[in-house]
Amino acid sequence: MDSQWTEVHPLKEKLYQLGLSSHLSLEHKVSRLLAAGGGEDEQSPFLRPLIKGSTFEENFCNKCENQKHLCYEVEVLEGDAWAPVEELQGFLRNQGLNPALTPRHAELCFLDRVPSWHLDEGKQHRLTCYISWSPCPDCALELVQFLGENSHVSLCMCTAGIQTKLYGQEDGLSNLRDIGTQLTIMTHDELQHCWDTFVDKDNPSSGPGLKWKYT
Repeated sequence: MDSQWTEVHPLKEKLYQLGLSSHLSLEHKVSRLLAAGGGEDEQSPFLRPLIKGSTFEENFCNKCENQKHLCYEVEVLEGDAWAPVEELQGFLRNQGLNPALTPRHAELCFLDRVPSWHLDEGKQHRLTCYISWSPCPDCALELVQFLGENSHVSLCMCTAGIQTKLYGQEDGLSNLRDIGTQLTIMTHDELQHCWDTFVDKDNPSSGPGLKWKYT
């Protein structure tokens, strides 16, 4: 444990400032902190995690394969209309860049987070994920299992890029579609929505606005 704390010492004070529960494991604490923008390259508020503009463009517009980023938002069905749950918006990335964390894809980090939201099982909820690369077969399987166990939840996945090099990729996406997941490719409208919703406009690296043009 001491060696782990030594590894993540720069984050220790921030953990206490954010009030992360002491009963959580160190790994989960650091994971939540990094996802909330507490790492050295993602400085942003805990309650409304935002992503740097340069990071967004690198991963969603230029489709960097080194990392996977996932922006998410939640809606609840009120009558005949979907209403956004503004406090349930944010972004995640692959876990494991810090040696104190076990490698884990962004989709699985997202699923780890959902139970803490305590979504009312008496209401229908729609989870929308804007993701830089489509899920790998293993993540697709986990998503399918999650949806099968949570009938009050539906999933929309809007991806900037489709992975084609992994064995079983097509089957994984087909299984997601068959269980009711709405799968789409991001257009400029979705990219602009993510820029407006998830990017930290006050960060100098973000620049004046989204410069990439969808073609």
